Amino acid sequence: MVFVSLMGVEKPPIVPHRKIEDMIRDLGIGYTFLRPSFFMQNLNTTHREDIAIRNELYMPVGRAKTSFIDTRDIASVAATCLIEKGYLNKFYTLTGAKAIDYEEVGEILSNTLGRKIEYKIHVHWRFVKT
Repeated sequence: MVFVSLMGVEKPPIVPHRKIEDMIRDLGIGYTFLRPSFFMQNLNTTHREDIAIRNELYMPVGRAKTSFIDTRDIASVAATCLIEKGYLNKFYTLTGAKAIDYEEVGEILSNTLGRKIEYKIHVHWRFVKT
């Protein structure tokens, strides 16, 4: 079985993908876990309206960087893991070639689309009185 999980899922025990990985291991069947970074396609699906209508990217990540990966590349790795030997009971973190921040993403989209796409930095702080 090849399961597409999440990058970093091995750390927080409450993430649903982690629970699924644990269940698969407990079943005792052969597995390969693929743990990709942020899907490049999220920009033209999940964030499409923000880009198309408002000319902005609105992400609660501050200046964090991510290495976008194309879902077609993930599919190619999954097919290889299913067809070829040597991948059984292993996990692989999959990333794009370069980590970039969302200001850079906005610049790339601006150049590609021929209009300004602005990254709206959003950092949410919650203060609790003690």
